[in-house]
Amino acid sequence: MNDKWMLYMRGSVTFGLGLAIITLLARWVTGNTILSSPQTLIQYGIAGSIGYAIAGGLAFFFLGLVAKRVRRSFPEAITIGDVLKEKLLPSYYHTFILMLLFMGAYALMVQFYAAGTLFYYAIPQLPLIGFGGFLLLVIYFGGYGGLKKLTSLSFYSVVMIFLTTILLPIYSYLQNGISPIYDGVKLYHPYLFFMGSHETVWFVSAAILVFTGQILTDSATWMRIFVTKPEKIGLAFQSTGLIWATVPMALLALLLFAISGKSFDHVYLLIQTMLQALDASFLMIIFVFFCLIAMLTASSSELHGWTSLLIKNVWLEKSLTDKQITQYRHLSVWLLAFILFVIVAIVFPSSFSLLFFFGNLYASLIPAVMYILITEHRTGPAPTIIVAIGSVIGIVSHLSLHSFFSIWASFLSACLLFIAFYLFNLQKYKKPMK
Repeated sequence: MNDKWMLYMRGSVTFGLGLAIITLLARWVTGNTILSSPQTLIQYGIAGSIGYAIAGGLAFFFLGLVAKRVRRSFPEAITIGDVLKEKLLPSYYHTFILMLLFMGAYALMVQFYAAGTLFYYAIPQLPLIGFGGFLLLVIYFGGYGGLKKLTSLSFYSVVMIFLTTILLPIYSYLQNGISPIYDGVKLYHPYLFFMGSHETVWFVSAAILVFTGQILTDSATWMRIFVTKPEKIGLAFQSTGLIWATVPMALLALLLFAISGKSFDHVYLLIQTMLQALDASFLMIIFVFFCLIAMLTASSSELHGWTSLLIKNVWLEKSLTDKQITQYRHLSVWLLAFILFVIVAIVFPSSFSLLFFFGNLYASLIPAVMYILITEHRTGPAPTIIVAIGSVIGIVSHLSLHSFFSIWASFLSACLLFIAFYLFNLQKYKKPMK
């Protein structure tokens, strides 16, 4: 492989514990984290917000267990596609790569949607100009900068994360006092303290599945796994999960401060209310800059992982020349960015349902990816077919059940199908692989 593409995909260093945590945090403190916090608070109360934070932390703990084994089993891998190539038959391997590319493009669209929403409320006069500039930065860092530039950007992102999650809540509560804020929230929004909702439990349990599916199928996350020292991976994911969980909690504290003694008519107005509550201009600048650099780093990481998957597992396997790969990279990066720009420009500000739109697919992918990673043999069309069946079952059940129930229906049906498939072929898999 050409050193140029190796440097772009994995940089020039191996990550230790610190670098792994920094880059994982920068990848996963995203627009989803920021924008879903107001929606979670209003719909599911304080219990839902706390559960949302715990759900993300548990997803990181789970993947840490899986990643440690995969890293040791595939020491030369660069992308998740390299693992799939060893575990799937060729034609079905390419089908799975296409699925991962599609999910990567969808994840990038959600990040762009979050950035577009922020620009819509931060600079309502010229939101598309601000979003266009943001898009150019994402293309520069993710499409062309490579992992080395992304690692440098991650340092600044994590600094802003800690500055925001520590400074802003402490300043707000010291300035106004905890009791007045609590009394103001209880007076205007007593429903936020309700703890007995079954829907909240289902929301948190579904969030665990969606988070796990997102992380487990994320190309950028797997690339960080393969450049991290094997003995550090488990602790890196556990530490990342613990630290990540504090971010939604800090946003919850800011939101409670923002709505104390106030009412609002729509969840979007809650974003404006939170910005207005930071009455000191430097605090508002810190918060907006935190949102922007977090979204920039997450989006750039996603685009880098998406492009690397194309380079390593599509173009290089077709024995294309460096010039051809460079041309294809230019075309694919700019075309994807343009398509997503048009989509976001049309739909925002819109519903937050995008965040769970492919929840059934993510839930069905969990047992599929786990089956592929854990089993010793190479397999054929079963994972792809079972993912499709599980997703369809979830979508159909959504017609009569709540969306969170349907996510569990997809997950459980896919699990049962994989167990049945494995037991049916148990004797065959006992034979040594040729």
